[in-house]
Amino acid sequence: MQVRFMSNYPLIDAYEKQLAEWLVAGEIDEETRKELRESANRVFAALLSAQTKDQILENLGKSFNGGYYDTVDNHLKEIVDSGERDSNNPEIQELDFDFNQLIVPPGNKVLLKNISWQMFEKILNNLGEGYAARIAYDKGTLEIKMPLPKHERAKAIIGDLVKVLLEELNIDCECFASTTFKREDMLSGVEPDDCFYIQNEPAMRGKTEINLTVDPPPDLALEIDNTSDSRLRFNSYEALGVPEVWRYNGKVLQIYLLQDGKYIESNISSNFPELPIIEIVPQYLEQSKTAGRSSTIRAFRTWVRERSQK
Repeated sequence: MQVRFMSNYPLIDAYEKQLAEWLVAGEIDEETRKELRESANRVFAALLSAQTKDQILENLGKSFNGGYYDTVDNHLKEIVDSGERDSNNPEIQELDFDFNQLIVPPGNKVLLKNISWQMFEKILNNLGEGYAARIAYDKGTLEIKMPLPKHERAKAIIGDLVKVLLEELNIDCECFASTTFKREDMLSGVEPDDCFYIQNEPAMRGKTEINLTVDPPPDLALEIDNTSDSRLRFNSYEALGVPEVWRYNGKVLQIYLLQDGKYIESNISSNFPELPIIEIVPQYLEQSKTAGRSSTIRAFRTWVRERSQK
Protein backbone atom coordinates (compact mmCIF):
# COMPACT_ATOMS: atom_id res chain seq x y z
CA MET A 1 0.00 0.00 0.00
CA GLN A 2 1.30 3.44 -0.90
CA VAL A 3 1.62 5.74 2.10
CA ARG A 4 -0.66 8.80 1.96
CA PHE A 5 1.22 11.87 3.04
CA MET A 6 -0.41 14.14 5.61
CA SER A 7 0.81 17.69 5.97
CA ASN A 8 4.14 16.69 4.43
CA TYR A 9 6.27 13.66 3.71
CA PRO A 10 6.75 11.00 6.44
CA LEU A 11 10.48 11.05 5.79
CA ILE A 12 10.67 14.76 6.58
CA ASP A 13 8.26 14.39 9.51
CA ALA A 14 10.52 11.75 11.04
CA TYR A 15 13.61 13.90 10.55
CA GLU A 16 11.93 16.96 12.05
CA LYS A 17 10.89 14.89 15.07
CA GLN A 18 14.50 13.77 15.52
CA LEU A 19 15.79 17.35 15.28
CA ALA A 20 13.26 18.46 17.88
CA GLU A 21 14.38 15.69 20.25
CA TRP A 22 18.04 16.68 19.81
CA LEU A 23 17.13 20.32 20.47
CA VAL A 24 15.26 19.52 23.69
CA ALA A 25 18.07 17.23 24.86
CA GLY A 26 20.66 19.95 24.26
CA GLU A 27 22.46 17.94 21.57
CA ILE A 28 22.07 20.81 19.09
CA ASP A 29 21.10 24.49 19.20
CA GLU A 30 18.70 26.34 16.92
CA GLU A 31 21.45 27.41 14.53
CA THR A 32 22.64 23.81 14.18
CA ARG A 33 19.09 22.67 13.52
CA LYS A 34 18.91 25.19 10.69
CA GLU A 35 22.19 23.88 9.22
CA LEU A 36 20.99 20.27 9.43
CA ARG A 37 17.73 21.20 7.70
CA GLU A 38 19.65 22.83 4.88
CA SER A 39 21.93 19.82 4.41
CA ALA A 40 18.93 17.45 4.51
CA ASN A 41 17.16 19.31 1.69
CA ARG A 42 19.40 17.76 -0.90
CA VAL A 43 19.08 14.24 0.48
CA PHE A 44 15.29 14.41 0.67
CA ALA A 45 15.05 15.87 -2.83
CA ALA A 46 17.14 12.98 -4.16
CA LEU A 47 15.02 10.37 -2.40
CA LEU A 48 11.65 11.85 -3.27
CA SER A 49 12.62 12.39 -6.90
CA ALA A 50 12.66 8.58 -7.29
CA GLN A 51 8.84 8.67 -7.26
CA THR A 52 6.56 8.49 -10.27
CA LYS A 53 5.05 11.62 -11.80
CA ASP A 54 1.63 10.86 -10.25
CA GLN A 55 3.16 10.55 -6.79
CA ILE A 56 5.03 13.82 -7.18
CA LEU A 57 1.97 15.69 -8.46
CA GLU A 58 -0.15 14.32 -5.61
CA ASN A 59 2.10 15.93 -3.01
CA LEU A 60 3.45 19.08 -4.63
CA GLY A 61 2.72 22.26 -2.75
CA LYS A 62 1.94 20.64 0.57
CA SER A 63 3.28 22.20 3.73
CA PHE A 64 7.00 21.57 4.18
CA ASN A 65 7.49 22.51 7.84
CA GLY A 66 7.25 26.26 7.57
CA GLY A 67 9.12 26.55 4.29
CA TYR A 68 12.31 24.92 5.51
CA TYR A 69 12.12 22.34 2.73
CA ASP A 70 11.08 24.53 -0.20
CA THR A 71 14.18 23.26 -2.03
CA VAL A 72 12.62 19.79 -2.06
CA ASP A 73 9.35 21.09 -3.52
CA ASN A 74 11.18 23.18 -6.13
CA HIS A 75 13.32 20.22 -7.18
CA LEU A 76 10.25 18.02 -7.66
CA LYS A 77 8.52 20.75 -9.68
CA GLU A 78 11.53 20.91 -11.98
CA ILE A 79 11.34 17.15 -12.53
CA VAL A 80 7.67 17.34 -13.51
CA ASP A 81 8.24 20.35 -15.78
CA SER A 82 11.17 18.63 -17.52
CA GLY A 83 9.02 15.68 -18.58
CA GLU A 84 11.49 13.28 -16.97
CA ARG A 85 8.64 11.52 -15.19
CA ASP A 86 6.30 11.14 -18.18
CA SER A 87 4.29 7.95 -17.93
CA ASN A 88 5.71 6.57 -21.19
CA ASN A 89 9.21 6.46 -19.73
CA PRO A 90 9.86 2.73 -19.15
CA GLU A 91 12.38 3.37 -16.36
CA ILE A 92 9.95 5.09 -14.03
CA GLN A 93 8.02 2.10 -12.81
CA GLU A 94 11.27 0.44 -11.75
CA LEU A 95 11.97 3.50 -9.60
CA ASP A 96 8.50 3.60 -8.01
CA PHE A 97 9.16 4.42 -4.38
CA ASP A 98 6.90 3.05 -1.64
CA PHE A 99 7.39 4.73 1.72
CA ASN A 100 6.49 1.51 3.50
CA GLN A 101 10.17 0.91 2.72
CA LEU A 102 11.10 3.59 5.26
CA ILE A 103 12.50 2.70 8.69
CA VAL A 104 13.53 5.40 11.17
CA PRO A 105 15.59 3.83 13.98
CA PRO A 106 16.83 5.86 16.96
CA GLY A 107 19.79 8.05 16.11
CA ASN A 108 20.87 10.19 13.20
CA LYS A 109 19.98 7.94 10.28
CA VAL A 110 17.14 6.56 8.21
CA LEU A 111 16.96 3.09 6.66
CA LEU A 112 15.17 2.24 3.43
CA LYS A 113 14.50 -1.41 2.69
CA ASN A 114 13.86 -3.24 -0.61
CA ILE A 115 15.90 -0.71 -2.58
CA SER A 116 17.09 -2.04 -5.94
CA TRP A 117 20.61 -1.37 -7.18
CA GLN A 118 19.11 0.77 -9.92
CA MET A 119 17.29 2.93 -7.39
CA PHE A 120 20.46 3.19 -5.28
CA GLU A 121 22.37 4.45 -8.32
CA LYS A 122 19.56 6.87 -9.14
CA ILE A 123 19.60 8.32 -5.63
CA LEU A 124 23.40 8.76 -5.80
CA ASN A 125 23.08 10.54 -9.14
CA ASN A 126 20.36 12.83 -7.79
CA LEU A 127 22.48 13.72 -4.78
CA GLY A 128 25.40 14.80 -6.96
CA GLU A 129 28.62 16.01 -5.34
CA GLY A 130 29.32 17.53 -1.95
CA TYR A 131 26.25 16.47 0.05
CA ALA A 132 26.56 16.23 3.83
CA ALA A 133 24.97 12.82 4.39
CA ARG A 134 26.81 9.48 4.46
CA ILE A 135 25.39 6.63 2.39
CA ALA A 136 25.70 2.87 2.83
CA TYR A 137 23.98 0.13 0.83
CA ASP A 138 23.97 -3.60 1.44
CA LYS A 139 21.85 -6.14 -0.42
CA GLY A 140 18.71 -4.03 -0.74
CA THR A 141 18.93 -1.89 2.39
CA LEU A 142 20.00 1.75 2.10
CA GLU A 143 21.23 3.72 5.12
CA ILE A 144 21.40 7.51 5.05
CA LYS A 145 23.25 9.02 7.99
CA MET A 146 22.90 12.72 8.78
CA PRO A 147 26.11 13.77 10.57
CA LEU A 148 25.86 16.04 13.61
CA PRO A 149 28.42 18.84 14.08
CA LYS A 150 30.25 16.83 16.76
CA HIS A 151 30.52 13.99 14.24
CA GLU A 152 32.11 16.27 11.64
CA ARG A 153 34.55 17.69 14.18
CA ALA A 154 35.70 14.24 15.32
CA LYS A 155 36.07 13.15 11.69
CA ALA A 156 38.26 16.14 10.87
CA ILE A 157 40.53 15.77 13.92
CA ILE A 158 41.03 12.01 13.55
CA GLY A 159 41.71 12.43 9.84
CA ASP A 160 44.32 15.09 10.66
CA LEU A 161 45.96 12.78 13.23
CA VAL A 162 46.21 10.00 10.64
CA LYS A 163 47.81 12.38 8.15
CA VAL A 164 50.37 13.47 10.78
CA LEU A 165 51.23 9.82 11.46
CA LEU A 166 51.73 9.12 7.77
CA GLU A 167 53.83 12.25 7.22
CA GLU A 168 56.07 11.78 10.26
CA LEU A 169 56.60 8.08 9.57
CA ASN A 170 57.43 8.87 5.91
CA ILE A 171 54.57 6.73 4.61
CA ASP A 172 53.08 7.76 1.28
CA CYS A 173 49.30 7.83 1.01
CA GLU A 174 46.39 8.93 -1.12
CA CYS A 175 43.36 10.36 0.72
CA PHE A 176 39.91 9.91 -0.81
CA ALA A 177 37.77 11.36 2.03
CA SER A 178 34.06 10.43 1.72
CA THR A 179 34.25 8.88 -1.73
CA THR A 180 31.47 6.44 -2.68
CA PHE A 181 32.89 2.92 -2.98
CA LYS A 182 30.52 0.43 -4.59
CA ARG A 183 30.31 -2.86 -6.46
CA GLU A 184 27.16 -3.97 -8.18
CA ASP A 185 28.26 -7.62 -8.21
CA MET A 186 28.47 -7.48 -4.39
CA LEU A 187 25.29 -5.36 -4.07
CA SER A 188 27.22 -3.16 -1.65
CA GLY A 189 28.31 0.44 -1.43
CA VAL A 190 29.55 2.72 1.33
CA GLU A 191 30.87 6.22 1.93
CA PRO A 192 33.40 6.28 4.78
CA ASP A 193 33.84 9.41 6.83
CA ASP A 194 37.44 9.39 5.65
CA CYS A 195 39.72 6.85 3.99
CA PHE A 196 43.33 6.32 3.01
CA TYR A 197 45.25 4.30 0.46
CA ILE A 198 48.53 3.32 2.13
CA GLN A 199 49.91 -0.03 0.93
CA ASN A 200 47.99 0.49 -2.31
CA GLU A 201 49.01 4.14 -2.68
CA PRO A 202 51.12 3.55 -5.84
CA ALA A 203 48.12 2.04 -7.64
CA MET A 204 45.94 5.07 -6.86
CA ARG A 205 48.23 7.97 -7.72
CA GLY A 206 46.50 10.47 -9.95
CA LYS A 207 43.18 8.60 -9.90
CA THR A 208 40.05 10.75 -9.99
CA GLU A 209 37.55 7.92 -10.36
CA ILE A 210 37.45 4.53 -8.66
CA ASN A 211 36.15 1.27 -10.06
CA LEU A 212 36.43 -1.47 -7.43
CA THR A 213 36.18 -4.20 -10.05
CA VAL A 214 39.74 -3.24 -11.04
CA ASP A 215 40.95 -0.87 -8.29
CA PRO A 216 41.74 -1.98 -4.73
CA PRO A 217 39.59 -0.77 -1.82
CA PRO A 218 41.12 1.76 0.61
CA ASP A 219 43.56 0.33 3.16
CA LEU A 220 42.03 2.26 6.05
CA ALA A 221 38.51 3.66 6.54
CA LEU A 222 37.27 5.88 9.37
CA GLU A 223 33.77 5.61 10.83
CA ILE A 224 32.58 8.27 13.27
CA ASP A 225 29.47 6.77 14.83
CA ASN A 226 28.28 8.72 17.87
CA THR A 227 24.69 7.57 18.06
CA SER A 228 23.94 4.54 15.93
CA ASP A 229 24.95 0.97 15.19
CA SER A 230 27.35 0.44 12.27
CA ARG A 231 26.38 -3.11 11.32
CA LEU A 232 25.08 -2.32 7.84
CA ARG A 233 28.09 -0.17 7.08
CA PHE A 234 30.44 -2.92 8.26
CA ASN A 235 28.62 -5.42 6.05
CA SER A 236 29.44 -3.15 3.13
CA TYR A 237 33.08 -2.79 4.14
CA GLU A 238 33.36 -6.58 4.44
CA ALA A 239 31.84 -7.11 0.99
CA LEU A 240 34.19 -4.55 -0.55
CA GLY A 241 37.24 -6.00 1.22
CA VAL A 242 38.47 -2.95 3.19
CA PRO A 243 41.35 -4.37 5.31
CA GLU A 244 41.08 -2.03 8.32
CA VAL A 245 38.31 0.14 9.78
CA TRP A 246 38.55 2.50 12.75
CA ARG A 247 35.27 3.21 14.54
CA TYR A 248 35.00 6.09 17.02
CA ASN A 249 31.79 6.23 19.05
CA GLY A 250 32.37 9.56 20.76
CA LYS A 251 34.46 8.08 23.57
CA VAL A 252 36.25 4.92 22.44
CA LEU A 253 38.24 4.11 19.32
CA GLN A 254 37.90 0.54 18.07
CA ILE A 255 40.06 -1.07 15.39
CA TYR A 256 38.67 -3.80 13.15
CA LEU A 257 40.85 -5.94 10.89
CA LEU A 258 39.45 -8.05 8.06
CA GLN A 259 40.28 -11.73 8.52
CA ASP A 260 38.77 -14.46 6.35
CA GLY A 261 36.09 -12.06 5.14
CA LYS A 262 34.97 -10.96 8.63
CA TYR A 263 36.03 -8.14 10.92
CA ILE A 264 37.87 -9.01 14.12
CA GLU A 265 38.35 -6.34 16.78
CA SER A 266 42.02 -5.68 17.47
CA ASN A 267 44.08 -3.60 19.87
CA ILE A 268 46.70 -3.05 17.18
CA SER A 269 46.46 -1.26 13.84
CA SER A 270 47.93 -3.17 10.90
CA ASN A 271 48.94 0.19 9.40
CA PHE A 272 50.62 1.50 12.57
CA PRO A 273 51.53 -1.66 14.52
CA GLU A 274 54.14 0.00 16.74
CA LEU A 275 51.82 2.70 18.09
CA PRO A 276 49.09 2.57 20.79
CA ILE A 277 46.43 3.92 18.42
CA ILE A 278 43.34 3.05 20.48
CA GLU A 279 44.72 5.00 23.46
CA ILE A 280 46.48 7.92 21.83
CA VAL A 281 43.87 9.01 19.24
CA PRO A 282 41.00 9.50 21.77
CA GLN A 283 43.47 11.24 24.11
CA TYR A 284 44.41 13.89 21.55
CA LEU A 285 40.84 14.18 20.31
CA GLU A 286 39.76 15.00 23.87
CA GLN A 287 42.66 17.43 24.23
CA SER A 288 41.52 19.31 21.13
CA LYS A 289 38.27 20.28 22.88
CA THR A 290 40.18 22.58 25.24
CA ALA A 291 43.48 23.23 23.48
CA GLY A 292 42.01 23.71 20.01
CA ARG A 293 42.76 21.92 16.77
CA SER A 294 46.06 23.59 15.77
CA SER A 295 47.70 23.29 19.16
CA THR A 296 46.62 19.66 19.44
CA ILE A 297 47.96 18.73 16.01
CA ARG A 298 51.32 20.36 16.84
CA ALA A 299 51.49 18.48 20.12
CA PHE A 300 50.64 15.20 18.43
CA ARG A 301 53.29 15.77 15.76
CA THR A 302 55.87 16.32 18.50
CA TRP A 303 54.78 13.12 20.26
CA VAL A 304 55.10 11.08 17.05
CA ARG A 305 58.58 12.48 16.35
CA GLU A 306 59.79 11.74 19.87
CA ARG A 307 58.27 8.26 19.73
CA SER A 308 59.90 7.46 16.37
CA GLN A 309 63.34 8.53 17.63
CA LYS A 310 63.34 6.06 20.52
